[in-house]
Amino acid sequence: MNLNESKILIVDDQEPNTKLLKRILQSFNYNNVDILLEPRDVLGYCQNSAPDLILLDLKMPFMDGFEVMEGIKSIVDPLFIQVIMISAQDEHSNKLRALDLGIVDFISKPFDNIEVILRINKALELKSLHEELKAKNNALQSEVNIKSQLLEDMQMELIDRLMLSAEFRDTRTGYHIARIGHFAKHLAELAGLNERECEIVFHASKLHDIGKIGISDEILLKSNKLTDDEMNIMKLHTIKGAKILSGSKSEILKCAEKIAHNHHEHWDGSGYPDGISGENIDLESRITSVCDVFDALYSSRPYKPAWDLEAVLRELNAIKGHSLDPRLTDLFVEHIEDFLAIKKQIEVE
Repeated sequence: MNLNESKILIVDDQEPNTKLLKRILQSFNYNNVDILLEPRDVLGYCQNSAPDLILLDLKMPFMDGFEVMEGIKSIVDPLFIQVIMISAQDEHSNKLRALDLGIVDFISKPFDNIEVILRINKALELKSLHEELKAKNNALQSEVNIKSQLLEDMQMELIDRLMLSAEFRDTRTGYHIARIGHFAKHLAELAGLNERECEIVFHASKLHDIGKIGISDEILLKSNKLTDDEMNIMKLHTIKGAKILSGSKSEILKCAEKIAHNHHEHWDGSGYPDGISGENIDLESRITSVCDVFDALYSSRPYKPAWDLEAVLRELNAIKGHSLDPRLTDLFVEHIEDFLAIKKQIEVE
């Protein structure tokens, strides 16, 4: 899909704002742009001519932006109409409610023109990924005799594309994603899963943080410690990731949905988003959590250097039974040389 051909709808009761946004879009060759000054007309517009992206104001007469978004969700899957809210009312509570309703981004007024275009590009790229997936699923229905192989190929392509979309947001994630897949597969083997189950974990675990494509760059790329409010927004990546991956019949994507949702749950129930504990957390997520914690500690991050191996192993032993499944943690530590070899091999490749 050529992003510049995307249909974009601007919804704002203040005509000068709509004209400004339209001029910005046109200066970057987005020419398929419509404007609505009346928010009550949005639902009818979407039913008759569904846009790819809506730039939605929050404070408007008769219907505010939240009410408009609730109406959109009632008639169309929000994954297929990306909505960015642009508002001067950038209070934390408004941002959280917007994200909860399925709005993919929140831009504060006054805004930077380049920032607006970059965020629009990212939203449209995600929209394009979902459209491609929908088209591939429709095509598979008419290819019954080769459905299994085509479905498997599509799943792998989707995973690669979703991984690529995450790397667009943060180029530091590439090795981390690859390591988590290989670590999780090996730990699954050690835990006694069969070959097919291990292969599913290998692919699904790599999507554990896919929900971060729905977190703003200001938070995602911050180089120092997040504030409590920022951390609460960051925690939403588990829910957003599960939403992105939900609704599939694929074994891999069903597993990936669970992992995206549950990989920050803790063995003792102190994790998020639901505070479940012990074996109520699916095994695949518990496997991914051990691998994710190890890689986070043993790798450098913008806010910290890599820990040395001795310190990492002490920490894993300290938090097993609290954050992490104790049996899986013991398996990981007992076979640490395997995981170090995997890490070295990936970074050579």
